[in-house]
Amino acid sequence: MSEQVKSITYDYKTVKARRDMEVVVCDSYQVLGWELTSSSVAEGSPSYVNLSFKRDRKIANKIQLLKEQEKIDNNLSNIDILQRSKKSAGWTAGVCLGILGTLVLGSGMSIIMTIGGLGGTIAGVVLGVAGAGVVCLAHFLRKLIRRKKISKINPILEVEFDKLAEACEKAGAL
Repeated sequence: MSEQVKSITYDYKTVKARRDMEVVVCDSYQVLGWELTSSSVAEGSPSYVNLSFKRDRKIANKIQLLKEQEKIDNNLSNIDILQRSKKSAGWTAGVCLGILGTLVLGSGMSIIMTIGGLGGTIAGVVLGVAGAGVVCLAHFLRKLIRRKKISKINPILEVEFDKLAEACEKAGAL
């Protein structure tokens, strides 16, 4: 008698995720029935990884799992956006104020070089010190804005993680 070999067909999916979210993405997809097959650094982006998954095409409750997968993908996307906005908070204001300070500092240097004399030197030094002060102020402004933004984002981020956990529990029950 010949033995009949059971053949399994798979669905395949590759997901690009930030390195700090790699474990969360893997856990979320495993609840949906996906099995991690490989992980590699995303080309041109060392802070991202490509996660390759496979899943039995004949998995039970596939339609419901697809609906939960859509919710989980949306939650993961929202979490990624929120985390990126935490890192970039205050950056624009800090850079703009830093550029302004640098221009003031440069103006002071230009006055010293072009006008000369005691009056030009004093005016140039005063402008230079003011410009250096504005550059230092830019750093503190960026930190202040970032701290305020993070305090607003963290509760929203927790809600998104809670939604992700609910979707994963629902998918796990299927």
